[in-house]
Amino acid sequence: MMLKKKYVSMNRKDVIGLLNSRSLSPLKKLGQNFLWNSAITSQIAAAADIKDNESVIEIGPGLGALSDELAKLTNDLTLVELDKGLFSFLSEKYSSSSIKLVHSDFLKYESSAKYDKAVSNLPYYCASEILFKIIEDYQPEIIVIMLQKEMAERILSHAGDDSYGALTASVSLLYTAENVMSVAADNFYPEPDVKSAVLKLIRKNADYTKEEREMFRSAVKSAFWGRRKRILKSLTDSPHMSIEKSRVMSALEKSGIDPNKRAEEISPEEFMNIARAIIEKQ
Repeated sequence: MMLKKKYVSMNRKDVIGLLNSRSLSPLKKLGQNFLWNSAITSQIAAAADIKDNESVIEIGPGLGALSDELAKLTNDLTLVELDKGLFSFLSEKYSSSSIKLVHSDFLKYESSAKYDKAVSNLPYYCASEILFKIIEDYQPEIIVIMLQKEMAERILSHAGDDSYGALTASVSLLYTAENVMSVAADNFYPEPDVKSAVLKLIRKNADYTKEEREMFRSAVKSAFWGRRKRILKSLTDSPHMSIEKSRVMSALEKSGIDPNKRAEEISPEEFMNIARAIIEKQ
């Protein structure tokens, strides 16, 4: 059943006290910065637009501040926590609930489950890897993530913008990104050295085969490896794919892409057109 208990909001002092009582301390190597402001966690949970009985996964729940809010909205919540001490704490905290707890590194987590929504305060050191795994393995309807503000700005950018890159193209192919809010460092313990932002990613009505997605990733990676180079040269000289120049030229022509264009000028959909054209030539 969904949690009906009204959890008591914590402040920075409460978080420190709780960690000390469990002989826990934030691990820098795991990027642990605990969000304690309940006003913000409730806004993050609300952004996921969770309906009754929808399946939700949270990656890196920490002390469960955000989990408390999610558990009020669904009775199908899975928490994936890597830290042994935090997993033990969460197991006790939610022992009488229907919450599923998984002790695992999410990047190594394998599950056949389908998730409608994914929510996470992403550890900044591996944020892009976790985001790509969420998208590639589960493709939930909505993803709500907190991440470094600079990375959020890259995801929100468009072809032609200075911050547009491989990350932008890869995420934007399948999801539309919306800015939810900025979060000041003093809402965390310990305070991160970077500014944070929350994004809402909404899945597009797009259906691509695994082969198409793999070729798309290779094309994007190759194109931005040669950033500022013309797309023909980037794809031809790339160490990430081995395709003869005539075949690349043919794919660009079929896709209607000027071979003199640069990667930062090419939209995600145009990259997919290139990928499909390359596959068709095989």
